[in-house]
Amino acid sequence: MPSLWGTFQSFVQFILLINGKTFHNPIEVTENQFLTDDVKNILECNIKSFNQYQESAYILSEYNHTKDILLKYLLLYHIIENFMYRRPISEMATTKFTIRDFKNLYKKVDISEEKTLKELLTKIKTENITTTDTLENYFNNKLNNYRDSLISHNEINQILTKMTLPNLSGLNYSNSSKLIYYFRNSIIHNKETEFHISHTTLNSSSDLVKFFEDFLLPVLENIIDFFIFKEESLIDYPKNHLLLY
Repeated sequence: MPSLWGTFQSFVQFILLINGKTFHNPIEVTENQFLTDDVKNILECNIKSFNQYQESAYILSEYNHTKDILLKYLLLYHIIENFMYRRPISEMATTKFTIRDFKNLYKKVDISEEKTLKELLTKIKTENITTTDTLENYFNNKLNNYRDSLISHNEINQILTKMTLPNLSGLNYSNSSKLIYYFRNSIIHNKETEFHISHTTLNSSSDLVKFFEDFLLPVLENIIDFFIFKEESLIDYPKNHLLLY
């Protein structure tokens, strides 16, 4: 049975909420943007149709505006999710295809979002995201830097275990899609049987906050900018209209 004080505390929290107030301690990022110079230096203003990425531009604007660490992650994931749909559409855009093909494409992504994300990341793992690093090497190096910055891995490993993910030593680019997708689920889902990442969780784990700031946010942001600025990116639409038959 809950204590009388605990019951009263919960009641007061709901009174605050229905009056438009908050009671949690929000965790905010220390900087708004995490684009690294190594990646920024190879970005070029190529002759391509940037207006096809207008939706992503608005989401990135929201991303730069907010300091909420969890919202920033979800905004970046929202763009990555869009790229997951764009890749097969981009491949079909050079040929004629039917409405049925289009429906099957969306059905395939909806059934297995993690698998579609893995296909996308596998396609680009050998691409050079910097002058010296492939995307796979860049991802693994960022992960190694995070590992090395910790005094102990126990705290973050406990969280990863609760999320049914490999521990820190077992993470690498080969399971990057699982990592990215599971973190998204842990933020947006609030099931009794799943580990839920909230600001309360972040307040109790400085290593988890560091994981977002030093690894997850920089990696996703740099991947997104790479996709958008790369000449003949695999998610570029080659034409401004699709041929259906």
